[in-house]
Amino acid sequence: MVGRALAALMLALAALGVTGCIGYEEHVTFTATGSGTFQLKFGFDTTLLKSLGDGSEPPEAPTINRDELVEQFGENVEVEPLSEEVDGRTYEGFRLKIGFDSPDVFAELAETVSEGAAERADDDTGNLAAQMTLTVSGETYTLTGSIPPMFEGEDKTAPFAKLLFGTSRRLFILTLPGRVTAVNADSRDGQTYTWRLDPMSSTARQISATWVATGEPRQSVNPTP
Repeated sequence: MVGRALAALMLALAALGVTGCIGYEEHVTFTATGSGTFQLKFGFDTTLLKSLGDGSEPPEAPTINRDELVEQFGENVEVEPLSEEVDGRTYEGFRLKIGFDSPDVFAELAETVSEGAAERADDDTGNLAAQMTLTVSGETYTLTGSIPPMFEGEDKTAPFAKLLFGTSRRLFILTLPGRVTAVNADSRDGQTYTWRLDPMSSTARQISATWVATGEPRQSVNPTP
C-alpha cells in the first residue's frame, strides 16, 4: 500500500496531540470528475503557551519528507511551514497538501491517513484523523465518516483541563462541486462546508454529505447539523 511516509506522519501527530493546545484541520476539495486535494494543517497554539508565563515552548513538529510523499503520490504535493492567526490566537506548525486524481486514489489516501493515526492511538492520545468513506453511484457522491473525540484518555473534568485542551481547534472542511443535496455540517460558505468538533466533547462528530457532481451549485442545500 502507498503512503508509508504519510502513515508515519499521522502516527507522529497522534503522539503530539496529547499535549493539548493544538489546531488540527483537514480540508478536502473535490472536482466534478472526482479528483481533488487533501489538505492538512497542524499547529500549536503559541498564544496559550506564552500566556502560561513559564517559558514553555511548543513541542517540535514532525519532519515531513516531501520526496517520499512525491514518490508515493506524485508531484502534486505541497509542504510548507504554517503560522496563522485565528480568533486572536497564533498557531505555528505546517501545512501539507496532496492531490488525488480519482475517487479510488482518494479512498486509498483516506485509508492511509486513518490507519496511520489509529496505529499510534491509545488510551492516552486518541485519534486525530477523520474517518472517511466515499461511495460513488453514477454522478452522485456520498462522503460519510466521523471526527473522533480529542484527548480521549485525558480527564477533561480535572482542574485546568479546559485551559489546556479547551482552546484547541478541530475542523473538517469539504469543498464540493455541483449540487449538494444533503449535508450535516455546522456552517456553509458557498460550496464549502465546515464541521467543528468541541475539543471537550467525548463523542465523535459525524460527517455526511451527498452531492451530484454535474448538478447546479446554486441549488445546493444549506447544512442541517
